[in-house]
Amino acid sequence: MIDCFRALHPSERNAYSCFNTKLKGRINNFGTRIDYIVCTRPLRNCLVECAIRSDVTGSDHLPVVAGLVGWEK
Repeated sequence: MIDCFRALHPSERNAYSCFNTKLKGRINNFGTRIDYIVCTRPLRNCLVECAIRSDVTGSDHLPVVAGLVGWEK
């Protein structure tokens, strides 16, 4: 299995998807990346985007989204 975010952003640092609200981790961008989208190696060729949506608020977790094109069975 392939981590979709890491496949498209291999050198991205400080990309967190979960924050400790008591320590104000989101404000300081100090957290962990525990929310993943994974795919198989053949599906990797269809992967065109993967992002951690830091603009979405309301939870200690951020949504992770991926875009795929051209997948056929």
